[in-house]
Amino acid sequence: MLVCLIAEQIGITNALGIDLRIKDGCYTSTIQGVPSYREGKVIRLKEWLQSQPDKYSVIHFYTDSINDLPLCEFADKVYLVNPCPQLLEQAQHHNWTKLNWE
Repeated sequence: MLVCLIAEQIGITNALGIDLRIKDGCYTSTIQGVPSYREGKVIRLKEWLQSQPDKYSVIHFYTDSINDLPLCEFADKVYLVNPCPQLLEQAQHHNWTKLNWE
């Protein structure tokens, strides 16, 4: 997975991204498995959590996009970093931390 290769280069141990099919040693534009987008992020995170030997008691999630609303609703602690207007509107119904990073 391309995201994992990039994450490894910057010292991140675990990463979830869209898995692209490989043909003749090259990435294609075809997605393999569940895309880690919107509701797919929750599915992929649950799969990853089930595969881990350690159990996590609290899930923290940082985002700025309304596309991440499903994962915001799944996570225990949500941090909205310079959120888009639609996500900021949704935050009125939740106790999510709002951060403004300039």
